[in-house]
Amino acid sequence: MFYYHREDSLHFTGSTSVGLKCSVGRMSTWYRGGKDGRLRRLVLLLFALEAGRVFCIYHPELQSIQFDEVVNGEKHALVHWYAPFCGHCREFKPEFELLGKTFEDSSNVVIVRINGRKYRGLSKRYKVNGYPTVMWFEKGKRTTEFSDEIEDVSHLTTARALASFIKSRTGVNVALPKSQTNIISLNEKRFEEVVLNEAVDVLVCLFPREGGNHKKTRELLSKLADLYADEDYVTIASVQCTKNESVCETRGVRSSPVLLWFGRESKSKPEIYVGLLNIKFLTSYVNKKSGSDISEAGHIVEGGGLVEEYNDLVERFLDGTEASREEILNEMRELRGQFKSRKKLNSEYYVRIAENMLKTGEDFLSSEVARSGRELVFSELSSAEVKDLRRYSNVLNEFRRVAKEDKDDL
Repeated sequence: MFYYHREDSLHFTGSTSVGLKCSVGRMSTWYRGGKDGRLRRLVLLLFALEAGRVFCIYHPELQSIQFDEVVNGEKHALVHWYAPFCGHCREFKPEFELLGKTFEDSSNVVIVRINGRKYRGLSKRYKVNGYPTVMWFEKGKRTTEFSDEIEDVSHLTTARALASFIKSRTGVNVALPKSQTNIISLNEKRFEEVVLNEAVDVLVCLFPREGGNHKKTRELLSKLADLYADEDYVTIASVQCTKNESVCETRGVRSSPVLLWFGRESKSKPEIYVGLLNIKFLTSYVNKKSGSDISEAGHIVEGGGLVEEYNDLVERFLDGTEASREEILNEMRELRGQFKSRKKLNSEYYVRIAENMLKTGEDFLSSEVARSGRELVFSELSSAEVKDLRRYSNVLNEFRRVAKEDKDDL
């Protein structure tokens, strides 16, 4: 256990097993109620000293055995049920974490996140049929199973929307920090440094000095930047012409925003985007220009990860002898060296699968498909890891498809 000091309070923290952050007045500790007797006695002493002012506010990973103790009707409770394989849950997680941390100083509201897939019995009790599910438990109404007194608020998917809902039910008002954006804001000095970087493709929006604040375009650009946040070779940027006139003067910016595409191989001749200003057309445009495979929903598109130029090599590899497979693997490696950005990354999957098949034999495909499937379902992965695993799985399944066709032809 260690102590640390903040300007307005003294805190102490201990390592424990249930993951409850409990606060006592101006003091806080992590209490798991396990083997550390000194920590248990310390918490009990603080409980007594504060005479009922002890409260646990944010539970980022609650265990099922503690649910009834925490969501007990003594406080309002907002509960987020998630599953490790759920893409929407992963997208929602940062918003819910922001909400939980914002309410850490509230003594009237409990914020809970729980793995519904892991604790299926508890999920069944509260009729959780899909993920993510967010439920509101009203203070003073103890419910040990699903009832009409529990309100489903799964349609609220941002920290701001949930905070507004909580305020409407409790009167508790919190100040959420401004959300971060994945758009890179450029000035005259940074423009060349970022936009002319030959390692990345850049879509930059130049906002004019006049013509309003262009709120819809800014929101669209922000959403686009969020979609490509995991793609290291694609950058979404913006320039405010009011403060950076020299950047905009020579690029035809008048009363409407101008979108310019600076491709890796055409930095000196940027292309003006002339398509519709909606997320569907913009993602399609960025994918076509960069070789990426992101859908407008933030997932990968169907067939993401597949590289057409490998089709013939895969067929030849699966038809070949062990000696010829070595030669074809070298061809795969050479082809990989011809690509850049996403295509080069996707090429790694083909090379890796071929290498493993040479090492372990034909059974590698079926066992690896099963393993990657389990990882997608049961592991809590970041959004970037999920996208990469799905791309890899698509390439695996392409190998399996061709192998099955070869067998059927025999």
